[in-house]
Amino acid sequence: MQKYDATKTLVVLDNWATIETHSSMFNYLEEQLNHRLVFEMADSKIKFQEHDQYQFDNVILMAPSVKES
Repeated sequence: MQKYDATKTLVVLDNWATIETHSSMFNYLEEQLNHRLVFEMADSKIKFQEHDQYQFDNVILMAPSVKES
């Protein structure tokens, strides 16, 4: 499967260190399941939809310390 056919997955983080601590899982998603991962911080403004089209096929929330405001 080509990279352009990859499933686009947003990973929402509360800490950039999560990329390192969960690198095996992220590598598995990219290499074995052909996901194209996009990392964003939970406190950033994330556009989920543009021109009535969703930007991501999946969202993984890895931000347990972020509280609802």
